[in-house]
Amino acid sequence: MTRITTTAHQNDSSADDDTTIEYQLGPGDFGRAQEVGESAIVNESGSGSNDESAAPEFGDRHTYFDQRKRKLAEQAQQRAENAPKYTPIFAGVVFHINGYTQPSHYELKKLLIERGGRFLHYLSKLQVTHIIASNLARSKEKELRNYRVVRPEWVVESVKADR
Repeated sequence: MTRITTTAHQNDSSADDDTTIEYQLGPGDFGRAQEVGESAIVNESGSGSNDESAAPEFGDRHTYFDQRKRKLAEQAQQRAENAPKYTPIFAGVVFHINGYTQPSHYELKKLLIERGGRFLHYLSKLQVTHIIASNLARSKEKELRNYRVVRPEWVVESVKADR
């Protein structure tokens, strides 16, 4: 069980006005928090309740994945800014890696971002221009027939040739 303590300060700077709230999170409480201090649970509307099943959700699945995609994009941007400067041979190209690859997923992503490419963790059919895959099942081949599916070797050879 994890215990999280937070202190909220009122407008007045006196320590007497501080409110301390403790949350307990158990192994199955992903997305739920229970206020421990007064055994009250605050539901999404902000009102107190003694019904333990009314614990607030931290967001729905859609919100979670939107926030995750945004965070991953920010991290990729930071890595690109801090990466050594190479010829941007993959400028304007958006990649998605499907399945096991050799070189590894991490190494391919690094090569692509360092050379101006953009990488998406999740397949967005409206944004992706190239899909990197070592092998695809027939059903996947049919699904992805309108995309440029390339092998990891193509990326490595392009980097070596610098074009």
